[in-house]
Amino acid sequence: MVHGFAPILGFLALIAAFFIIARRFSSKGEQAWMWVSIVVGVATLVLSSVPNITADWEIGRFNFLPLWLGVTLGYAYASLVVWKLKRELEVLDTRGTTHPKMEAR
Repeated sequence: MVHGFAPILGFLALIAAFFIIARRFSSKGEQAWMWVSIVVGVATLVLSSVPNITADWEIGRFNFLPLWLGVTLGYAYASLVVWKLKRELEVLDTRGTTHPKMEAR
C-alpha cells in the first residue's frame, strides 16, 4: 500500500517546491524565474494527472506518455534550479562573502 502512495506524495512535494521557489524568486526580483517556476509547476501537475483522468479503467488502457513528460519536466527543472542556486553561492564565494552555512566548515 505504501509503495503505491509514497511516490505520489513525493511528487506532489516536488510540485509544491516549485511554487515555494517561485515565491523566493519573486522576493529577489527575478520575475522571469518566478513565472517559469509557476508554469512548470502547473504543467507538471496537469501532465502527471492526465493518465488518471483519461484512463479506461474497465479494459485497463492507460496513456502514460503525459506522466513521463511531466516527471521529466519536473526533475529537469528541479535540476536547473539547483544549478542556478549553486552558481549564486559560487558567486558569493568569489566576492569574499561567505554563505552562513559555509562558515561552519
